[in-house]
Amino acid sequence: MILFYPIYQLTIFCWSFFAIVARLAKGQGIKGALEKLRAPAIPTGEQKRVWIHSVSLGESKAACGLVAKLRQSYPDSEIVFSTSTSTGYAYLLKQKHLVDHVFHLPIDLTPLVVQTIRRVNPSHFFIVETDFWWNLIRHLKKRDVPVILLNGKLSERTFNRYQKVPRLASKLFKQIDQACVQTSDYAEGFKALGCETHTVNVSGNLKFEMKNHIRTPEIRLPKLQYLKRPIIAIALTHPGEEELVLEAVRQVKFGTLLVCPRHPDRFEKVAKMLGENEVIVDEMGVMDQVYTVVDVVVMCGSFVKGIGGHNLLEAALLKKYVLFGPHMDDQKEIVKLVTESKMGESVTLEELPGAVNRLLDQPKTCDKEYETLLGMIGNPVDETIKLLEERFSFV
Repeated sequence: MILFYPIYQLTIFCWSFFAIVARLAKGQGIKGALEKLRAPAIPTGEQKRVWIHSVSLGESKAACGLVAKLRQSYPDSEIVFSTSTSTGYAYLLKQKHLVDHVFHLPIDLTPLVVQTIRRVNPSHFFIVETDFWWNLIRHLKKRDVPVILLNGKLSERTFNRYQKVPRLASKLFKQIDQACVQTSDYAEGFKALGCETHTVNVSGNLKFEMKNHIRTPEIRLPKLQYLKRPIIAIALTHPGEEELVLEAVRQVKFGTLLVCPRHPDRFEKVAKMLGENEVIVDEMGVMDQVYTVVDVVVMCGSFVKGIGGHNLLEAALLKKYVLFGPHMDDQKEIVKLVTESKMGESVTLEELPGAVNRLLDQPKTCDKEYETLLGMIGNPVDETIKLLEERFSFV
């Protein structure tokens, strides 16, 4: 253990250097990457602050329902958000009614971590779903800041990775003061990795809170207006998957095909793949508009291994039947909800053209299925708040 931290520090430094070089080689902007090399440019916290960290866009959205409740109950406290991606950062910047400060989480080097903690000066630190950094958690605990996991999840891949270093994993997870997790399976996983049994509770999936906030949006994006029907959306695509799904869907007769890459640095490359009546959606934060206008939704991130799938509820709660691939390893609970309520189905690439054709020939209104879905979703935000109020004076 004595040698672990110097080796860890060196590893993080080398990884950061090569990550920046890789971004330059791909022609990507490095502004976000460079911001990870310094402490956040926010005022030093004097009043009580809660610091929430979410990896990316999905985790940030999931946390905002809980943040809204915290804001109502504790209006005198500041909410500070950090995130690891440009998409999460862009989304949080728009949540000015909920969030006081937003910054890119610096890399996990001791000088940066210590300076960041001093500047934020949090009373509590929340991790949304997963993103456990050794130095960050260690130095928060040195300052007696409670570390709380919200909406905790643990993929089989991540669990197996931590089990390869059981002593280190145990030392890390024992420092979590409260773990509010999505399912009983995740609860057992966190206990096995080292979380104290009395600190782990099942509170449900915060992404389910979307049912209280999703509304049919106004269609403001010009390229989504006056499209030729039928309209198919290939949503949240990834490298190595785009070509495969495009090939399958092109077997179907459509009016317009909307292609929506998951990451903005893919916009230009994906646009070059498209042909007649195929339109790139090259703006972030407009998927609700996309789901509203289309006739069929094909949710990607699920047709190749290693991605784990995306949140099907964003489309299902707008009364859209969702087609998705077989590799939804990180979204099992949501898959169960969507399939049992008959708001969507899993298909292979070979089955995809037939499934799309069927939905175009026999459109689904999903009114009854939508009501069934709503009835299956609980109140995870209220359950999480209840758990936190029982343990911590701030919340």
